[in-house]
Amino acid sequence: MRTATLRWSALLLVALAAPAVAAQSLGDEFILFVDGTNVLIPETDAETVNDPAAPTSGDRVAKFNGGNWVSSGWFWSRTDGVDATASVGATYGQSDTLYFSLYSSTANAGQPGVAILISDATDDSGANDGTADLEFRLLWTIPDELHNEQWHDLAIPLPPATYDALEAARTNGELMDGAENWSYPGAWSVGGFGVGPGFGTDTSDPLWEEFDWANLYKIGPFWDNSTDNGAVQGPIYLDNVYIGGPSTSISSASEAPTAMGPITVAADGPVNAVTWATVDGVGGYKVYTSLSPIIDVEAEGVVEIARVAFDNDARVEHRYELPHPALGSRELYYAVTTLSGFGVENKDVTASTGSVSNENLAVKPYILELTNDAADAIFAAISAGTVTDDPFGSDHPVFVFDSSHRSPGDGTTEETAPEDADLSATAKIGYNPEYNEMYIYAEVTDDQVVFAPSGETGANTWGYDSFEISFGNYDVRDVVGGGLLTGTVDDSPGTLSRGEFPEYGLRITGIQNETSFRSSTWVGFSLDEDLTSSTVLETTDTGYRFLTLIPLESIQAEGDAYNDVPETTEIDYIPLSLSLNDADDAGAGPPPRESQIVWSIRPNVDGQWWNREDQWEVVAIAGLQGTSVAVEDGAEADGFALAQSAPNPTYGSVEIAFSMGAPGRATVEVFNALGQRIATIADGEYASGDHAVSFDTSSLAAGVYVYRLSAGTYVGTRRMTVVR
Repeated sequence: MRTATLRWSALLLVALAAPAVAAQSLGDEFILFVDGTNVLIPETDAETVNDPAAPTSGDRVAKFNGGNWVSSGWFWSRTDGVDATASVGATYGQSDTLYFSLYSSTANAGQPGVAILISDATDDSGANDGTADLEFRLLWTIPDELHNEQWHDLAIPLPPATYDALEAARTNGELMDGAENWSYPGAWSVGGFGVGPGFGTDTSDPLWEEFDWANLYKIGPFWDNSTDNGAVQGPIYLDNVYIGGPSTSISSASEAPTAMGPITVAADGPVNAVTWATVDGVGGYKVYTSLSPIIDVEAEGVVEIARVAFDNDARVEHRYELPHPALGSRELYYAVTTLSGFGVENKDVTASTGSVSNENLAVKPYILELTNDAADAIFAAISAGTVTDDPFGSDHPVFVFDSSHRSPGDGTTEETAPEDADLSATAKIGYNPEYNEMYIYAEVTDDQVVFAPSGETGANTWGYDSFEISFGNYDVRDVVGGGLLTGTVDDSPGTLSRGEFPEYGLRITGIQNETSFRSSTWVGFSLDEDLTSSTVLETTDTGYRFLTLIPLESIQAEGDAYNDVPETTEIDYIPLSLSLNDADDAGAGPPPRESQIVWSIRPNVDGQWWNREDQWEVVAIAGLQGTSVAVEDGAEADGFALAQSAPNPTYGSVEIAFSMGAPGRATVEVFNALGQRIATIADGEYASGDHAVSFDTSSLAAGVYVYRLSAGTYVGTRRMTVVR
């Protein structure tokens, strides 16, 4: 092992002088995380947080949210990986050591397969005939006694590079402490069946390959299927994660960079553009947004939207879509921080914030109320076996899955995502408050329709052509700020919620018989059963289409909070995710799914979307007369006028001045950004001339509010910002 000091200095220079793409080699020493993620690692889902055991110590650690089959960590290219051959030897005793500090939730105790997972790259070819390069695994199973919410400093010798060499060392009793937990179990095939000793086959299996250390893809925590599908599996925290030896030093990886300077925020068509001058000597930047002024990037409601390499253009385009047209334009706030070459963040945003109100933001489709007559027509159509969208009407909002509005899902990358002609869709979603039902109509474009065979369970239809919808039956505006879903909303991140914040997942598909097929609506994450009578489905010249009725009461799990859908004059905002599964080769083996796409423009969407509600979109579910307050011009008209509140931004008492062009009744009301009236601060008869009223904002959460003057035919509205 070479002396570490000069090597780490050299690595820091590389981080500051080379593009932040997949490193060509990890070498025999490499820091993954100390107080931040090394900028040479292209991607991570690690959340950098305060030490859970000592939150005021200033120590920053990597948090990974657990769940039912969750794979997290630090990622290189899925199809190319990074060369890690310098870290392992052909026989035992020649490899480097993986160092890390571990803090694991007690909820992980007794759960199977909680481990540190290292996997190699895959070609995502979709072949099951032995030609595919599968994603093979290396697992270090975490001992159960370490799931005790205490820090454990571990030094685990990496195994030799091959399965046979590892097993020979195990047989000969040569494994050092900790190394006995390593295993090369094999890989999941594209068809969903396992290959290798950990999956019931051996190394003579024609699909077996040795782990490819020359193309390492991922390192991080892994949670296998829980003992109970709904069981909570808790987070894992890691710190001081590096590969090296006894002389490796990580002291240089904790230094913070220079604070960020001024930024510019401007509307650029339907996107907001954040630009800045590059700062010498930094390794990268993080860009944040919020619905309120940003003072602390760790505050509730602040969302990280980009991590930018130091050598890239100093510009980020943020595509934000309004959940409902009644919101009008929305002011969004931005901040930029700097990262060191080792990912240490300087969170000082004193000089690096800005905001913009963009009149050209796009509006998302939303779930719209249907009248009783329309709901009855859908029920009649399904009863008659007819697939039609006529009851929705031609003006109903449309969810569009295409290349402009989708993200890769499980087992899919940007490079392997299908073309629109192979997989795309349009969908209409409605509801009725009297019947408490949801309705879905979708037309799916699919160049080769492959439904599940007769006898297949609904739980396995993810592997065939199918449509999935997951949603939370609760309003997020009081949970995560409305319109910017920032994280999970319960105490079990990565596990779909029960109780106060219930969440549901449904899969709609066909079941193929020899000469025909039947429709299937499978309800997962709650009932785990089929609702076969609620869907009618038919194939078309370009794919398939369906009509579904979902009785919301029937899919609730025991103990879930009952939340009514909005009435005609109301708007709620719920977390929602839509996805499409595509199977193109009926002879590829069960199940033959080749790809999956997710309806989303969120930057953090990946294959774990199905049990990570922080990856879902915020979507309006709106009554036919549901409104939020749109901000109008507060300028003078015939002597009536509404002035800007002072001071603005404000904390505490604010004065709102207005002028009356004629004597009469005047009302001044305050609304939150989603249109809910929170106060009436003036309501009475006023003489002509100037007036002012005071309003105490100290009880309000930080954010943007709207106040409105109504006097005769005059209506004026303005915004005010409350800060903390």
